[in-house]
Amino acid sequence: MANPDLLAPAGSWEALRAAVANGADAVYFGVEVFNARMRAANVRQEELPELMRWLHRRGVKGLLPINVLVFSDELVEAAGLILAAAAAQVDALIVQDVGQARLVRSLEPELAVHGFPQMSITSAAGVAMAAGLGFVRVVLARELTLTDLGHLQAQLRQR
Repeated sequence: MANPDLLAPAGSWEALRAAVANGADAVYFGVEVFNARMRAANVRQEELPELMRWLHRRGVKGLLPINVLVFSDELVEAAGLILAAAAAQVDALIVQDVGQARLVRSLEPELAVHGFPQMSITSAAGVAMAAGLGFVRVVLARELTLTDLGHLQAQLRQR
């Protein structure tokens, strides 16, 4: 069995430094838009290139949540953030909905996409749907019990 990665939240440079100093394999951080933790400390979008260089020099991955619903009148701004994330070499985007994943795939097909718990993936069919959209990782719904997880794992082994 592989060792799990330690993924830490880090919304500020101070938190990033602390997470890396304490052994995080990856960190996630929001920027000033499309972020479910808008009231928390966040880095600025223009800091992404410097932040990613700093993380990568230390062998740490950086994940950017775009984990709120994006409405039609926000698509151009969301696309700009996706392109900026790819240019900064963000390791993955954490998204909440299928539309965001499709937007990422259309703009930056090589950029990794992870599913956020609020996608409410609770079944092998949901995992397969996410994989079909190019997701490389999903975080299952928080409501699942250990028994549910066991059933889901068995379903995935049968595929």
